Amino acid sequence: MGGYAFYVWCSYGLVAALLAHGFCAPLLRRKKLLAKLAAESGEK
Repeated sequence: MGGYAFYVWCSYGLVAALLAHGFCAPLLRRKKLLAKLAAESGEK
């Protein structure tokens, strides 16, 4: 890679981390929201 391997692999790693966060964050937020709604509906 002409001496740019470190930069290239760090860039790939950063993109992979951002994609994983973009995929997992809404799922975790949904899970928390459903638990909160279930707790609130149980209180009433």
